[in-house]
Amino acid sequence: ITMPITKHNFQIDSVEEIPSVFKQAFMIAQTRRHGPVLIDIPKDVQQGKLKSFSYPKDNSLKGYTTKVSGGHPVQIKNAVKMLMDAERPVILAGGGVILSGASSELRQLADTLVLPVANTLMGKGAYPEDAPLALGMLGMHGRKAANLMITESDLILAIGCRFSDRITCDVQYFAPDAKMIHIDIDSAEIGKNVDVDLPIVGDAKLVLKNMLKVIGKVKRKGGTEWHKKLEKYKKEYGSCWDYNCTPIKQQRIMKELNSLIDEKTIVTTEVGQCQMFAAHYLNIKHPRNWVSSGGLGTMGAGFPFAIGAKVAKPDYKVIDVGSEGSFLMTCQDLATCKENDIHVAVLLMKNWYLGMVKQWQDLFYDKRRSHTHLGESPDFVKLAEAFGVKGILVERPSEIREALKKAMTGDETYVLDIPVDPDEHILPMVPATGQICNMIERHHIVKD
Repeated sequence: ITMPITKHNFQIDSVEEIPSVFKQAFMIAQTRRHGPVLIDIPKDVQQGKLKSFSYPKDNSLKGYTTKVSGGHPVQIKNAVKMLMDAERPVILAGGGVILSGASSELRQLADTLVLPVANTLMGKGAYPEDAPLALGMLGMHGRKAANLMITESDLILAIGCRFSDRITCDVQYFAPDAKMIHIDIDSAEIGKNVDVDLPIVGDAKLVLKNMLKVIGKVKRKGGTEWHKKLEKYKKEYGSCWDYNCTPIKQQRIMKELNSLIDEKTIVTTEVGQCQMFAAHYLNIKHPRNWVSSGGLGTMGAGFPFAIGAKVAKPDYKVIDVGSEGSFLMTCQDLATCKENDIHVAVLLMKNWYLGMVKQWQDLFYDKRRSHTHLGESPDFVKLAEAFGVKGILVERPSEIREALKKAMTGDETYVLDIPVDPDEHILPMVPATGQICNMIERHHIVKD
Protein backbone atom coordinates (compact mmCIF):
# COMPACT_ATOMS: atom_id res chain seq x y z
CA ILE A 1 0.00 0.00 0.00
CA THR A 2 2.72 2.48 0.96
CA MET A 3 5.31 1.75 -1.73
CA PRO A 4 4.01 4.46 -4.13
CA ILE A 5 4.27 7.16 -1.44
CA THR A 6 7.48 6.19 0.35
CA LYS A 7 11.11 5.98 -0.66
CA HIS A 8 11.28 2.53 0.90
CA ASN A 9 9.49 0.46 3.51
CA PHE A 10 10.36 -2.36 5.86
CA GLN A 11 8.24 -4.97 7.60
CA ILE A 12 10.06 -6.38 10.60
CA ASP A 13 9.57 -10.12 11.08
CA SER A 14 11.63 -10.61 14.23
CA VAL A 15 12.77 -8.47 17.12
CA GLU A 16 16.41 -9.11 16.17
CA GLU A 17 15.95 -7.10 12.97
CA ILE A 18 15.08 -3.86 14.77
CA PRO A 19 18.60 -2.38 15.18
CA SER A 20 19.69 -2.94 11.59
CA VAL A 21 16.35 -1.92 10.06
CA PHE A 22 16.17 1.33 12.02
CA LYS A 23 19.71 2.28 11.07
CA GLN A 24 19.12 1.44 7.42
CA ALA A 25 15.81 3.31 7.39
CA PHE A 26 17.35 6.57 8.60
CA MET A 27 20.24 6.12 6.18
CA ILE A 28 17.87 5.71 3.23
CA ALA A 29 15.65 8.62 4.29
CA GLN A 30 18.56 11.05 4.63
CA THR A 31 20.73 10.14 1.64
CA ARG A 32 20.48 10.74 -2.10
CA ARG A 33 17.02 12.20 -2.78
CA HIS A 34 15.51 12.50 0.70
CA GLY A 35 12.18 10.83 1.32
CA PRO A 36 9.98 9.06 3.87
CA VAL A 37 10.67 5.48 4.93
CA LEU A 38 8.02 3.34 6.63
CA ILE A 39 8.90 0.78 9.29
CA ASP A 40 6.02 -1.65 9.93
CA ILE A 41 6.41 -3.39 13.29
CA PRO A 42 3.73 -6.08 13.87
CA LYS A 43 2.33 -6.44 17.37
CA ASP A 44 3.98 -9.82 18.03
CA VAL A 45 7.38 -8.26 17.29
CA GLN A 46 6.57 -5.29 19.55
CA GLN A 47 5.95 -7.73 22.39
CA GLY A 48 9.20 -9.60 21.78
CA LYS A 49 12.37 -9.23 23.85
CA LEU A 50 15.84 -8.48 22.57
CA LYS A 51 18.62 -10.02 24.64
CA SER A 52 21.14 -7.31 23.77
CA PHE A 53 20.90 -4.16 21.70
CA SER A 54 23.51 -2.50 19.50
CA TYR A 55 23.45 -0.86 16.11
CA PRO A 56 25.46 -2.76 13.49
CA LYS A 57 28.68 -1.16 12.28
CA ASP A 58 27.95 -2.16 8.69
CA ASN A 59 25.04 -0.07 7.47
CA SER A 60 25.09 -1.21 3.85
CA LEU A 61 21.96 -2.29 2.06
CA LYS A 62 22.20 -4.51 -0.97
CA GLY A 63 21.41 -2.58 -4.15
CA TYR A 64 21.55 0.85 -2.49
CA THR A 65 24.46 3.26 -2.47
CA THR A 66 24.78 6.52 -0.59
CA LYS A 67 27.30 7.88 -3.07
CA VAL A 68 26.18 10.91 -5.06
CA SER A 69 27.64 12.50 -8.15
CA GLY A 70 29.18 15.93 -8.44
CA GLY A 71 28.12 16.13 -12.07
CA HIS A 72 29.93 15.09 -15.24
CA PRO A 73 33.04 17.28 -15.78
CA VAL A 74 32.13 18.02 -19.40
CA GLN A 75 28.61 19.07 -18.44
CA ILE A 76 30.03 21.27 -15.68
CA LYS A 77 32.31 23.08 -18.13
CA ASN A 78 29.49 23.48 -20.64
CA ALA A 79 27.23 24.91 -17.95
CA VAL A 80 29.81 27.50 -16.93
CA LYS A 81 30.33 28.51 -20.57
CA MET A 82 26.59 28.91 -21.08
CA LEU A 83 26.37 31.11 -17.98
CA MET A 84 29.28 33.27 -19.12
CA ASP A 85 27.82 33.68 -22.61
CA ALA A 86 24.26 34.45 -21.52
CA GLU A 87 23.00 38.03 -21.57
CA ARG A 88 19.91 37.50 -19.41
CA PRO A 89 20.64 34.61 -17.02
CA VAL A 90 18.60 33.75 -13.92
CA ILE A 91 19.15 31.14 -11.22
CA LEU A 92 16.08 29.23 -10.02
CA ALA A 93 16.72 27.74 -6.58
CA GLY A 94 14.53 24.92 -5.31
CA GLY A 95 14.31 22.92 -2.12
CA GLY A 96 17.13 20.66 -3.28
CA VAL A 97 19.58 23.49 -2.59
CA ILE A 98 18.58 23.46 1.08
CA LEU A 99 18.46 19.67 1.41
CA SER A 100 22.00 19.36 0.04
CA GLY A 101 23.34 22.20 2.18
CA ALA A 102 24.35 24.15 -0.92
CA SER A 103 23.24 27.64 0.12
CA SER A 104 26.75 29.02 0.60
CA GLU A 105 27.85 27.69 -2.79
CA LEU A 106 24.74 29.15 -4.41
CA ARG A 107 25.43 32.54 -2.89
CA GLN A 108 29.06 32.43 -4.01
CA LEU A 109 28.05 31.51 -7.56
CA ALA A 110 25.35 34.18 -7.80
CA ASP A 111 27.56 36.91 -6.36
CA THR A 112 30.59 35.96 -8.47
CA LEU A 113 28.70 35.93 -11.76
CA VAL A 114 26.17 38.61 -10.70
CA LEU A 115 23.20 36.33 -11.39
CA PRO A 116 19.65 37.22 -10.30
CA VAL A 117 18.14 34.49 -8.10
CA ALA A 118 14.50 33.43 -7.94
CA ASN A 119 13.31 30.67 -5.64
CA THR A 120 10.47 28.21 -5.33
CA LEU A 121 8.21 27.84 -2.30
CA MET A 122 10.45 25.09 -0.94
CA GLY A 123 13.56 27.05 -1.87
CA LYS A 124 12.84 30.01 0.42
CA GLY A 125 16.00 30.72 2.37
CA ALA A 126 18.32 29.04 -0.12
CA TYR A 127 19.45 32.56 -1.08
CA PRO A 128 18.75 35.64 1.09
CA GLU A 129 15.49 37.09 -0.22
CA ASP A 130 16.48 40.62 0.76
CA ALA A 131 19.77 40.55 -1.19
CA PRO A 132 20.19 42.94 -4.17
CA LEU A 133 20.20 40.02 -6.64
CA ALA A 134 17.23 38.27 -5.01
CA LEU A 135 13.92 38.10 -6.85
CA GLY A 136 12.03 36.12 -4.22
CA MET A 137 9.46 33.46 -4.97
CA LEU A 138 8.14 33.03 -8.49
CA GLY A 139 5.05 31.33 -9.85
CA MET A 140 1.31 31.49 -9.30
CA HIS A 141 1.54 33.59 -6.13
CA GLY A 142 5.10 34.78 -6.66
CA ARG A 143 6.50 38.25 -6.95
CA LYS A 144 5.88 39.94 -10.26
CA ALA A 145 9.53 40.92 -10.66
CA ALA A 146 10.54 37.25 -10.41
CA ASN A 147 7.94 36.16 -12.96
CA LEU A 148 8.92 38.87 -15.43
CA MET A 149 12.65 38.22 -15.12
CA ILE A 150 12.16 34.49 -15.65
CA THR A 151 9.92 35.13 -18.66
CA GLU A 152 12.43 37.48 -20.29
CA SER A 153 15.54 35.42 -19.48
CA ASP A 154 17.72 33.74 -22.10
CA LEU A 155 19.17 31.16 -19.69
CA ILE A 156 17.85 29.51 -16.53
CA LEU A 157 20.08 27.58 -14.16
CA ALA A 158 17.58 25.47 -12.21
CA ILE A 159 18.92 23.79 -9.09
CA GLY A 160 17.01 21.19 -7.11
CA CYS A 161 13.51 22.00 -8.33
CA ARG A 162 10.87 19.98 -10.17
CA PHE A 163 9.08 22.67 -12.20
CA SER A 164 5.65 22.07 -10.72
CA ASP A 165 2.62 23.73 -12.28
CA ARG A 166 2.62 26.28 -9.45
CA ILE A 167 5.92 27.56 -10.86
CA THR A 168 5.40 27.23 -14.59
CA CYS A 169 1.59 27.69 -14.83
CA ASP A 170 1.02 27.19 -18.59
CA VAL A 171 4.29 25.40 -19.29
CA GLN A 172 4.28 26.10 -23.03
CA TYR A 173 4.77 29.80 -22.29
CA PHE A 174 7.28 29.34 -19.48
CA ALA A 175 10.54 31.20 -20.26
CA PRO A 176 10.02 30.84 -24.02
CA ASP A 177 13.43 32.24 -25.03
CA ALA A 178 15.53 30.60 -22.33
CA LYS A 179 17.94 27.73 -22.58
CA MET A 180 17.66 25.43 -19.59
CA ILE A 181 20.35 23.96 -17.36
CA HIS A 182 18.80 21.62 -14.80
CA ILE A 183 20.78 20.27 -11.83
CA ASP A 184 19.03 17.57 -9.81
CA ILE A 185 20.02 14.57 -7.77
CA ASP A 186 17.13 12.59 -9.29
CA SER A 187 17.50 12.02 -13.01
CA ALA A 188 13.76 11.29 -13.26
CA GLU A 189 12.99 14.96 -12.53
CA ILE A 190 15.14 16.30 -15.37
CA GLY A 191 13.10 16.90 -18.50
CA LYS A 192 9.90 15.67 -16.84
CA ASN A 193 7.98 18.94 -17.00
CA VAL A 194 10.14 21.29 -19.09
CA ASP A 195 12.59 20.70 -21.92
CA VAL A 196 16.21 20.81 -20.77
CA ASP A 197 19.19 21.83 -22.90
CA LEU A 198 21.88 20.75 -20.44
CA PRO A 199 21.08 18.11 -17.78
CA ILE A 200 23.40 17.63 -14.82
CA VAL A 201 22.62 14.73 -12.51
CA GLY A 202 24.21 15.20 -9.12
CA ASP A 203 24.10 16.59 -5.62
CA ALA A 204 23.56 20.35 -5.74
CA LYS A 205 26.35 21.16 -3.29
CA LEU A 206 28.93 19.03 -5.10
CA VAL A 207 27.89 20.27 -8.55
CA LEU A 208 28.07 23.93 -7.52
CA LYS A 209 31.46 23.37 -5.90
CA ASN A 210 32.73 21.91 -9.15
CA MET A 211 31.27 24.80 -11.13
CA LEU A 212 33.02 27.28 -8.83
CA LYS A 213 36.32 25.47 -9.41
CA VAL A 214 35.89 25.87 -13.16
CA ILE A 215 34.95 29.53 -12.79
CA GLY A 216 37.97 30.20 -10.60
CA LYS A 217 38.67 33.91 -10.24
CA VAL A 218 36.63 34.92 -13.27
CA LYS A 219 33.94 37.49 -12.54
CA ARG A 220 31.09 38.93 -14.56
CA LYS A 221 30.36 42.62 -14.49
CA GLY A 222 27.17 44.00 -13.03
CA GLY A 223 25.46 47.15 -14.20
CA THR A 224 24.28 45.66 -17.48
CA GLU A 225 20.87 46.37 -18.99
CA TRP A 226 19.73 43.10 -17.44
CA HIS A 227 20.72 44.22 -13.96
CA LYS A 228 19.11 47.60 -14.52
CA LYS A 229 15.91 45.78 -15.44
CA LEU A 230 16.19 43.76 -12.23
CA GLU A 231 16.39 46.94 -10.16
CA LYS A 232 13.54 48.54 -12.13
CA TYR A 233 11.19 45.60 -11.70
CA LYS A 234 11.94 45.20 -7.99
CA LYS A 235 11.28 48.89 -7.41
CA GLU A 236 8.22 49.09 -9.64
CA TYR A 237 6.58 45.88 -8.43
CA GLY A 238 7.69 45.83 -4.80
CA SER A 239 5.46 44.54 -2.05
CA CYS A 240 2.61 46.80 -0.95
CA TRP A 241 2.04 46.32 2.76
CA ASP A 242 1.75 49.71 4.45
CA TYR A 243 -1.90 49.30 5.38
CA ASN A 244 -3.07 51.02 8.55
CA CYS A 245 -6.76 50.24 8.36
CA THR A 246 -9.33 48.04 10.00
CA PRO A 247 -10.26 45.32 9.37
CA ILE A 248 -6.56 44.52 9.57
CA LYS A 249 -4.92 43.58 6.29
CA GLN A 250 -2.82 40.42 6.10
CA GLN A 251 -0.07 42.41 4.37
CA ARG A 252 0.36 44.63 7.44
CA ILE A 253 0.79 41.59 9.66
CA MET A 254 3.46 40.25 7.30
CA LYS A 255 5.24 43.62 7.39
CA GLU A 256 5.49 43.54 11.16
CA LEU A 257 6.52 39.89 11.24
CA ASN A 258 9.13 40.45 8.54
CA SER A 259 10.81 43.11 10.68
CA LEU A 260 11.14 40.66 13.58
CA ILE A 261 12.64 37.73 11.67
CA ASP A 262 16.34 37.11 12.26
CA GLU A 263 18.80 34.27 11.69
CA LYS A 264 17.41 32.43 14.72
CA THR A 265 13.74 32.56 13.71
CA ILE A 266 11.94 29.64 12.10
CA VAL A 267 8.68 30.34 10.26
CA THR A 268 6.27 27.49 9.59
CA THR A 269 3.01 27.87 7.70
CA GLU A 270 -0.37 26.31 7.39
CA VAL A 271 -1.85 25.89 3.90
CA GLY A 272 -3.95 28.30 1.85
CA GLN A 273 -4.02 32.08 1.69
CA CYS A 274 -2.03 32.37 4.92
CA GLN A 275 0.74 30.26 3.39
CA MET A 276 0.91 32.35 0.24
CA PHE A 277 0.82 35.66 2.13
CA ALA A 278 3.84 34.44 4.11
CA ALA A 279 5.62 33.03 1.06
CA HIS A 280 5.09 36.19 -0.99
CA TYR A 281 5.83 38.85 1.60
CA LEU A 282 8.33 37.41 4.08
CA ASN A 283 12.04 37.66 3.28
CA ILE A 284 13.64 34.44 4.49
CA LYS A 285 17.39 34.97 4.64
CA HIS A 286 18.76 31.66 5.87
CA PRO A 287 18.28 28.00 4.90
CA ARG A 288 16.07 25.82 7.11
CA ASN A 289 14.35 28.86 8.61
CA TRP A 290 11.22 28.17 6.53
CA VAL A 291 9.04 25.04 6.82
CA SER A 292 5.93 24.67 4.68
CA SER A 293 3.92 21.91 3.03
CA GLY A 294 4.63 22.07 -0.69
CA GLY A 295 3.25 19.57 -3.18
CA LEU A 296 0.86 17.86 -0.78
CA GLY A 297 -0.53 21.12 0.61
CA THR A 298 -1.38 19.56 3.96
CA MET A 299 -3.77 21.69 6.00
CA GLY A 300 -3.03 21.57 9.70
CA ALA A 301 0.65 20.70 9.21
CA GLY A 302 2.09 24.07 10.21
CA PHE A 303 1.49 23.75 13.95
CA PRO A 304 3.09 20.27 14.23
CA PHE A 305 5.93 21.61 12.05
CA ALA A 306 6.43 24.40 14.58
CA ILE A 307 6.48 21.98 17.51
CA GLY A 308 9.05 19.78 15.77
CA ALA A 309 11.19 22.77 14.82
CA LYS A 310 11.22 24.03 18.41
CA VAL A 311 12.23 20.61 19.73
CA ALA A 312 15.04 20.43 17.16
CA LYS A 313 16.15 24.04 17.72
CA PRO A 314 15.14 25.00 21.28
CA ASP A 315 17.15 28.24 21.17
CA TYR A 316 15.27 29.49 18.08
CA LYS A 317 12.09 31.55 17.98
CA VAL A 318 9.40 29.57 16.14
CA ILE A 319 6.16 30.97 14.75
CA ASP A 320 3.41 29.23 12.79
CA VAL A 321 1.61 31.48 10.29
CA GLY A 322 -1.91 30.21 9.81
CA SER A 323 -5.64 30.72 9.85
CA GLU A 324 -8.48 29.02 11.64
CA GLY A 325 -9.32 26.64 8.78
CA SER A 326 -6.01 24.83 9.16
CA PHE A 327 -5.37 25.41 12.85
CA LEU A 328 -8.65 23.80 13.93
CA MET A 329 -7.40 20.53 12.43
CA THR A 330 -4.49 20.20 14.87
CA CYS A 331 -5.13 22.75 17.63
CA GLN A 332 -5.36 19.92 20.17
CA ASP A 333 -1.57 19.83 20.07
CA LEU A 334 -1.65 22.89 22.31
CA ALA A 335 -1.88 20.19 24.97
CA THR A 336 1.35 18.71 23.62
CA CYS A 337 3.05 22.09 24.00
CA LYS A 338 1.79 22.50 27.56
CA GLU A 339 2.59 18.97 28.65
CA ASN A 340 6.12 19.03 27.22
CA ASP A 341 6.97 22.67 27.97
CA ILE A 342 7.39 23.55 24.28
CA HIS A 343 7.08 27.27 23.55
CA VAL A 344 5.96 28.30 20.07
CA ALA A 345 3.90 31.17 18.68
CA VAL A 346 0.78 30.59 16.60
CA LEU A 347 -0.33 33.49 14.40
CA LEU A 348 -3.94 33.17 13.28
CA MET A 349 -5.13 35.52 10.53
CA LYS A 350 -8.79 34.77 11.20
CA ASN A 351 -11.01 35.40 8.18
CA TRP A 352 -14.02 33.08 8.79
CA TYR A 353 -13.47 31.30 5.46
CA LEU A 354 -11.41 28.67 3.71
CA GLY A 355 -9.67 31.64 2.15
CA MET A 356 -7.91 30.22 -0.88
CA VAL A 357 -10.96 28.30 -2.09
CA LYS A 358 -13.06 31.42 -1.55
CA GLN A 359 -10.52 33.46 -3.54
CA TRP A 360 -10.85 31.10 -6.50
CA GLN A 361 -14.63 31.24 -6.23
CA ASP A 362 -14.50 35.05 -6.20
CA LEU A 363 -12.06 35.41 -9.10
CA PHE A 364 -13.08 32.58 -11.41
CA TYR A 365 -16.66 31.60 -10.49
CA ASP A 366 -18.46 34.95 -10.25
CA LYS A 367 -18.28 34.95 -6.43
CA ARG A 368 -20.45 31.85 -6.18
CA ARG A 369 -19.24 30.85 -2.74
CA SER A 370 -19.98 27.28 -1.81
CA HIS A 371 -19.01 25.49 1.42
CA THR A 372 -16.19 27.90 2.25
CA HIS A 373 -17.75 29.93 5.06
CA LEU A 374 -16.67 28.52 8.42
CA GLY A 375 -19.21 30.42 10.48
CA GLU A 376 -18.38 31.71 13.92
CA SER A 377 -15.02 30.39 15.03
CA PRO A 378 -14.22 29.55 18.65
CA ASP A 379 -12.83 32.24 20.90
CA PHE A 380 -9.19 31.37 20.31
CA VAL A 381 -7.98 33.27 23.36
CA LYS A 382 -10.27 31.19 25.58
CA LEU A 383 -9.34 28.06 23.62
CA ALA A 384 -5.65 28.70 24.30
CA GLU A 385 -6.33 29.35 27.98
CA ALA A 386 -8.37 26.15 28.21
CA PHE A 387 -5.23 24.26 27.18
CA GLY A 388 -3.17 26.15 29.75
CA VAL A 389 -1.32 28.41 27.29
CA LYS A 390 -1.62 32.11 26.48
CA GLY A 391 -3.92 33.85 24.02
CA ILE A 392 -3.89 37.43 22.73
CA LEU A 393 -6.63 39.16 20.72
CA VAL A 394 -5.27 41.79 18.30
CA GLU A 395 -7.85 44.18 16.82
CA ARG A 396 -5.84 47.21 15.69
CA PRO A 397 -2.76 47.51 13.43
CA SER A 398 -0.90 49.37 16.16
CA GLU A 399 -1.13 46.29 18.41
CA ILE A 400 0.40 43.80 15.97
CA ARG A 401 4.11 44.33 16.55
CA GLU A 402 4.07 44.17 20.34
CA ALA A 403 1.83 41.11 20.30
CA LEU A 404 4.21 39.35 17.89
CA LYS A 405 7.25 40.24 19.99
CA LYS A 406 5.59 38.98 23.16
CA ALA A 407 4.50 35.72 21.53
CA MET A 408 7.83 35.02 19.82
CA THR A 409 10.04 35.75 22.82
CA GLY A 410 7.80 34.58 25.63
CA ASP A 411 8.41 31.59 27.87
CA GLU A 412 5.05 30.03 27.00
CA THR A 413 3.11 29.03 23.91
CA TYR A 414 1.00 31.89 22.57
CA VAL A 415 -1.96 31.95 20.19
CA LEU A 416 -2.47 35.30 18.46
CA ASP A 417 -6.06 35.79 17.31
CA ILE A 418 -6.01 38.53 14.65
CA PRO A 419 -9.29 39.10 12.78
CA VAL A 420 -8.49 40.21 9.21
CA ASP A 421 -10.37 41.42 6.15
CA PRO A 422 -12.16 38.30 4.84
CA ASP A 423 -12.38 39.76 1.33
CA GLU A 424 -8.65 40.41 0.96
CA HIS A 425 -7.03 38.26 -1.74
CA ILE A 426 -3.40 37.22 -2.01
CA LEU A 427 -2.34 39.08 -5.13
CA PRO A 428 -0.80 39.20 -7.64
CA MET A 429 -1.92 35.81 -8.86
CA VAL A 430 -1.57 33.85 -12.09
CA PRO A 431 -4.70 31.92 -13.16
CA ALA A 432 -4.13 28.16 -13.25
CA THR A 433 -3.83 27.99 -17.04
CA GLY A 434 -2.28 31.42 -17.49
CA GLN A 435 1.19 32.67 -18.28
CA ILE A 436 3.37 33.64 -15.33
CA CYS A 437 3.97 37.08 -16.82
CA ASN A 438 0.22 37.84 -16.89
CA MET A 439 -0.87 38.26 -13.30
CA ILE A 440 -4.13 39.37 -11.74
CA GLU A 441 -3.26 42.44 -9.68
CA ARG A 442 -5.11 44.52 -7.13
CA HIS A 443 -6.20 47.16 -9.64
CA HIS A 444 -7.89 44.44 -11.72
CA ILE A 445 -10.35 43.65 -8.93
CA VAL A 446 -13.61 45.59 -8.94
CA LYS A 447 -15.16 45.75 -5.46
CA ASP A 448 -18.93 45.49 -5.07
